[in-house]
Amino acid sequence: MDENVIRKRLAKNQAIPPMRGKHEVKAQESLSDLPLCTWLILATTLPISLFMLIHVSVPMLSQLFNIPGDVDSIEDLSHMLRDVEHLHNDCPPILEPAERAELEQSNTQQIARLTTPTTEEFWEEYHRGRPFIVSGVIRDWQAFDLFDCTYLVKTFPEAQLLDWKTGRHKMLAVIGGDTYKPIDCMAGTIAPNYRNNKKLIMDWLDYMEIPKFFNVKRWRVSDVKIKVNAQGTGDSMHVDDQCGGFVTAQLAGVMAWSVAWPEKKGNTLEWSRPITLILHQGDILVRSGTTRIHNEVASRECSLSLGYKFTSDLPRELVTEYKQVHPRERTTFFARNKVENWNFINACKIDEKMKTHKM
Repeated sequence: MDENVIRKRLAKNQAIPPMRGKHEVKAQESLSDLPLCTWLILATTLPISLFMLIHVSVPMLSQLFNIPGDVDSIEDLSHMLRDVEHLHNDCPPILEPAERAELEQSNTQQIARLTTPTTEEFWEEYHRGRPFIVSGVIRDWQAFDLFDCTYLVKTFPEAQLLDWKTGRHKMLAVIGGDTYKPIDCMAGTIAPNYRNNKKLIMDWLDYMEIPKFFNVKRWRVSDVKIKVNAQGTGDSMHVDDQCGGFVTAQLAGVMAWSVAWPEKKGNTLEWSRPITLILHQGDILVRSGTTRIHNEVASRECSLSLGYKFTSDLPRELVTEYKQVHPRERTTFFARNKVENWNFINACKIDEKMKTHKM
């Protein structure tokens, strides 16, 4: 699928707002009595009708009667149309409507892409403070073109996956038997700190050589997570509130991401305009712990990725900006942006002399 098409869909995938008001129960009862054929007719004709109303009828009426179109009303109708377009998606909404609207104003800038970088090239790019993509590294792994969700279930059926929707752990064998069959919009992580998952991850890492740019011999197992996402799922906007950095290696499927980072504006911090990007199989996304991210599956197949948290100082260029903002303003900024540990930025000791990066 063309990347521009994916980006447009990424910006239009909204949730259907719940019904409210005193007639809510009666409305739900009457809707439940409708026969299946009626639902099929509505599902087919309603999106077409709304499209014609927004893009044909309203402009024609405005021209015919010389009345300027009500921009706000047209925008509301446009949002409604997007809701109807996604009636087929039974998964919970990934983003709030306001967050979707922000993505529509996303930056057209492209993030940097490095091919098999040296250690020096990797860290030089990291300390610029912007997320970037590394390619040409994991294609040499034994896991590449072997590991996907079906292989994971067949080979490690006893692994425990933390289901984000329910907050409970489930064995992979329960999810789909000997093949991956997503149930209830399954999405979650396999972390080493739960039961026998550590052995699973250690076995798994035998198929993956740690990238040379990290300049270490082996993975730190405690900081590895395996991420599984069925079609229609993803992560809502959040900040990982860590002083170090993160890599996400895409092993199967395709994920659409949005990334933003804090920028100094006046005496405070504001998020940069988000950049949307597509992470294909074989790509690695690198970002610092102060990056705001969201992602969602952009392919029909299940997405499988490896996440790794590495130890490092915050990127130098970000620290330069942070130092120009009062600690109180830094705390206030992260506190209002869905960060669990809202004071983490001051705990990173950015006002002290920076240390050399380490693993």
